[in-house]
Amino acid sequence: MRSSISLFGAVALVFGGTLADTCVACPKDVPAGLRAEAVGEEIVANGLPMTIRQVTSKESSADLLDRIAKEWTDAKYQVKRQRVGTWDMVSARSEGCNTTLQLADRNGAYGYFGVSQPQKQTDWLPRHMSVRLPGNIQLNSTVASTDSGRRALTVSFSTKRAVSDINDYFLSSLSESGWQAVSSHEIRNQKSESARIVSAQKGREQVSIVLWSDGLTRALMNVSESL
Repeated sequence: MRSSISLFGAVALVFGGTLADTCVACPKDVPAGLRAEAVGEEIVANGLPMTIRQVTSKESSADLLDRIAKEWTDAKYQVKRQRVGTWDMVSARSEGCNTTLQLADRNGAYGYFGVSQPQKQTDWLPRHMSVRLPGNIQLNSTVASTDSGRRALTVSFSTKRAVSDINDYFLSSLSESGWQAVSSHEIRNQKSESARIVSAQKGREQVSIVLWSDGLTRALMNVSESL
């Protein structure tokens, strides 16, 4: 999921501005030279519906992006090249859809091909959530998806409230909402940096919330359905 989230963040960054007026649709087919596998179904990242495929190729990412950028430019798409974090990207967009291909070198090229639908953008959070979020937080990203009928939601947020405060909030809120096996434990890495993990279960749903501090309290919450 971390790799998928990196794509969602990059797509949000690339297409965060106002769309230019154009009647040319964006490319929706995976370019030639790339092998593709579906990442998930009915994906909604930060309220933006999209389809995402994981792609690989024996060609280098630079050669692929150069070729694809030229092909899309020749086809009169609105094309943009840029680097976001460790990813090299080429994008094409229109009023109806946005397409992003982001690649990195890994035994050839490896990355993601995403097509989003900005006209269908909705609120970041689903209307009905089984976990209540605490107050006074900054929502950073949300990713909702369906895979073989199972729903999943990943939420990232930050806050000035202490890790212990957010930990206590979730322990209390989950218990009051009927979740079972509500627990919290601390983990440490080799640098003695600590984090807390809150977990619980309700029917088929499972929730895991990772909390840590880097000046602000950071949280990554995953709610998913089991088989």
